Amino acid sequence: MLDLLSSANLLARAERAGKAEQLRTFPKLRKAARTMASAMEVLMGVPQATEERLVSLVEVRKAIEEVVPREKLAAAVEAIAAAMAKSRRRYGPADIAAHDELITGSWGPLIFRNPDLPDGQIDKAAFVLCALMYLHHALRRRDVFAEGSERWSDPRARLLDGQAWEQA
Repeated sequence: MLDLLSSANLLARAERAGKAEQLRTFPKLRKAARTMASAMEVLMGVPQATEERLVSLVEVRKAIEEVVPREKLAAAVEAIAAAMAKSRRRYGPADIAAHDELITGSWGPLIFRNPDLPDGQIDKAAFVLCALMYLHHALRRRDVFAEGSERWSDPRARLLDGQAWEQA
């Protein structure tokens, strides 16, 4: 039951946080997309170059800048690139070096040698699952305690000591 609750709760919380971040960035992305769409409309409206008529890059730039100033277009491109970079964050071994003791047995190849990732990058999902499994095993062995829980709390905290022990 703990497995189900912990994984469902953790996944749901992470999903909510991700959606909240998306909702927060939507207005900026929407504005940047409208700006870029305006520039692309101008670009797509430029007549095709033919043997008789060449299309100058200077002409195209002037036409775009009449609709969208260059600084505004650069800011829109930067905003969209920044939003895309967040989803492409890559992690290396240095990012999890402080937690090397968690990676034992068959987790090593899964985390460090994922064939779908470039060399030198780790599989974040595999590491998160490894850490979650480690936490679950530690809870079962009573190496880690969940404060306020009957089942997963420190059993020594409920032992009598001092005056209460002597009276019992």
